[in-house]
Amino acid sequence: MSLIIFLIYTISFIWNALGLTNSNDINIFIALLFIFFGTISIRKINLPSTLILLVSFFLISTLISDCLSVNIPNSISYSIYYLGAFFAFTYANHNKQTLSKILLPMVLAASVMLAIYSTLLPSLTKSLNILVPQSGYQLVFPSFGSHNHLGDFLLISLVTCFYFLITKGGPRILYIHNKPILIYLLIIFLTPYFIFSYSRSAYVSLALTLIMMFIYFAKEKYFKTSTTVFGLIVLIITLCSGFLFLVSNTSIKPLMTKNINNDLSKNHNLTQKYPSGNRQQYLYQGISSLRESPLGVGAGNFVYASKKYKGSIEWWTETSHNIFVDVFVENGLISGFLFLIIISILFLKSNKDAYFFVALALLINFQSDYTYRIYPIFLLFCMFIGLAYRGNIKSRFDKTKNKFQPSI
Repeated sequence: MSLIIFLIYTISFIWNALGLTNSNDINIFIALLFIFFGTISIRKINLPSTLILLVSFFLISTLISDCLSVNIPNSISYSIYYLGAFFAFTYANHNKQTLSKILLPMVLAASVMLAIYSTLLPSLTKSLNILVPQSGYQLVFPSFGSHNHLGDFLLISLVTCFYFLITKGGPRILYIHNKPILIYLLIIFLTPYFIFSYSRSAYVSLALTLIMMFIYFAKEKYFKTSTTVFGLIVLIITLCSGFLFLVSNTSIKPLMTKNINNDLSKNHNLTQKYPSGNRQQYLYQGISSLRESPLGVGAGNFVYASKKYKGSIEWWTETSHNIFVDVFVENGLISGFLFLIIISILFLKSNKDAYFFVALALLINFQSDYTYRIYPIFLLFCMFIGLAYRGNIKSRFDKTKNKFQPSI
């Protein structure tokens, strides 16, 4: 049954990733599927009672906000999404043995296929209009400016590859004669797509995650990787930092970087990107709405708060581009604090394994981009943290097996 659920999820992921029609209906279906599967397996859920209570209070508080919503049907849909996400977390946590073998390989394979598809898409849409992405909530085409969310998804694969290189772990299929040849090839193949996605959120997320990964393993005295891997990490962080600066349109750039920015704009589809991307304006809109409606405007309804408090017609948005701001504004103050506590508990009580670091990378990404609104990506985040979560069991890193072992 768990494999059937995962197969259906994979289909919904591909459907959303390609930006095909009726993705909202698909998302509701997959959320209801996780809810149904979670409900019939409720007795098998072995989570701390404190966590279950916090999630219950969060959902109750969210439903109260939905009753005051300016768009009740939309809010109910998003409340179903939240409940489905919780059961996706419990599904992963309960099926660790099965999912740990297939989830990351699926992501790596999907990254390669989506990268190739995004290259072929302009040619394919000339003869097949049905393949034209229907919104910006997809992973193959830059619908808003030059930002392609493919880069935000490739973030997961790159973090995974570097984790495997550092720990010398991962599926054996990625090794040839005990050397991580295919891991290096994946990094070489995916990095250009990642860089030219022009996703500054992805740049920051990858750089920060690699730095934190390095600090953690150095602290654990496990960072015994080769000079090649260390140099590659430094190179990737440098590229991310450099492009973060290069793609932003500022008046204080040196002449050389201005010329590079102009070349990217003329020849490589870069559109103007302001340093903050209007994020401070979105934050102001959210704070203004929260002052007037501390119980929230209803799940999924940030757009109404934005339009009400926009300072300029071009500055309204469907989302604040920050998952915590969205929850506070939409679901209310109580739900916002509960959500913050829940996320903190989940990360604090998780093993520092590959699933933890990819979940961390996504959470960082969610602070400045709306990728959490691509529902299969949010479900993927929940499943990653579900695989990493250990509850009240202490753990230690087994340096001989390159993985975490439970310990008392």
